[in-house]
Amino acid sequence: MSALSILEPAPADVGCCADETWKPIPGWPHEASTCGRGRSVTRIDASGRLRLGQVLPQYTDDRPGKGYVYWVLVDGKRRRKVHVAVAVLEAHDKPRPAPGYDACHDNHARTDNHLLNVFWDTHAANVAASVLRRLAAVTEAAALSQEPRSPWWRRDGAQSQPLCHSARDFGTGSSRIPFSFLSHFLSLNPVPWSLRSRRTPR
Repeated sequence: MSALSILEPAPADVGCCADETWKPIPGWPHEASTCGRGRSVTRIDASGRLRLGQVLPQYTDDRPGKGYVYWVLVDGKRRRKVHVAVAVLEAHDKPRPAPGYDACHDNHARTDNHLLNVFWDTHAANVAASVLRRLAAVTEAAALSQEPRSPWWRRDGAQSQPLCHSARDFGTGSSRIPFSFLSHFLSLNPVPWSLRSRRTPR
């Protein structure tokens, strides 16, 4: 816990990791943990009021193609909307190497902002990795679509009854005609016209 914090979190307020560590976000009275959580510290603000520390709520960017989560840092009249991954890296002594670098996720889950899962990379490399993932997803979907499918009469469930001749298929207990019987019947050659019954000429 940093020197700015004077209140410990409540016993129930624990992260998902047993060794969760908090460090201050540079330039702000807030902290980020190795589990990807954030909190403000207890302090006296610019107007002389006591501000108690609390866990920061996370907001999700629901725009198409986004899905990242972010915090809103507030310090008097200052406000900063920051991605959680960026704040976690900055707090744990991993500043942005240079302009044009993105905070990336090793497992490609944009809501998993554990310190071990986030890292800096160039914007071009980030875009290239995203394109490769999409191509892999399209390739996998195409491969699945080429797999042989079961016949339509067996798609109603894995436990479908075998298509075979049995007494019950022709008895009064069922009006179903087995498909194998129909296939055999339709494969027969038609009866020649010369053998069909004719009216005897008078």
